[in-house]
Amino acid sequence: MFSDIVSFVLLIPTLITFFLTQNNKILSVVLIVFNTLLGFIHAFRFIYLKNVVYYISQNNKQMKIINISNSFATSFGFFLSTIFSFFLFKNLDFYW
Repeated sequence: MFSDIVSFVLLIPTLITFFLTQNNKILSVVLIVFNTLLGFIHAFRFIYLKNVVYYISQNNKQMKIINISNSFATSFGFFLSTIFSFFLFKNLDFYW
């Protein structure tokens, strides 16, 4: 829940910067910084998810299935994020 709130709080300044600025350099820097911060924040979500899986699983087999599903979903999310970032950076002008 905490990471969702922080994600939303970081999204607001990004949207304000997007709509108010005509300078692409500022928007690029803001997007890169916020993307890095969100990646760091969401890393904690996966650490806590492993702890939750340990406590809710009723046996070792169920824990393995949940961990494999979690790993697959995480990998799929990173893969989609990479593809989305590629198209985003390809179609928008970003400067560093």
